[in-house]
Amino acid sequence: MIWKGLDILSDLNVYPPKPASLLLADAAIKIIKPNEKVLDMCTGCGIVAIAIARFVPNTKVFATDTAPRAVSLTKLNAKRNKVKLTALVGDLCKPFPGNYFDVITVHPPAVPYLKSKDWNMPRGMKIATNGGPDGSKLVVKSIVEAKRCLKKNGRLILLLPHWSNTKKAYDVLKKNYSNISKLAKI
Repeated sequence: MIWKGLDILSDLNVYPPKPASLLLADAAIKIIKPNEKVLDMCTGCGIVAIAIARFVPNTKVFATDTAPRAVSLTKLNAKRNKVKLTALVGDLCKPFPGNYFDVITVHPPAVPYLKSKDWNMPRGMKIATNGGPDGSKLVVKSIVEAKRCLKKNGRLILLLPHWSNTKKAYDVLKKNYSNISKLAKI
């Protein structure tokens, strides 16, 4: 897939760039300032991290995903697009000490999954989309975990899909962050 001149590969086991991912990438490159340290959690194929590294000068970009294949693909896509970033296998920002990042971006898995439901997707895509019974399991976890890793006055740029439990997510956002803004809606 080509987006803004970036050439991004994906496969059946890694979350591909979707319109929501591109919306997050676009918002991130408008909000993030040069010289900031940024983490893209749940990076998938790396589109958000790569866009930040390409379009925001002098950023130090990190990306994490629990799927080794996603991290490998992010590294390959970074190389293909001639950007520097550090991609690590890890759960959200657990590989990092607290108060480390100026900005954290995240497009967490948020599809509501019932234990009895099987959509015949490859295992990697089930992991990349499964948000638990109401779609908020990893949304809420990412909100809380991000706060631990942000510097004072750091910012979280979260993609909050409408099909997840948005009320629960907003409640957790309000509890953990003093300033919340809605940037876009699709």
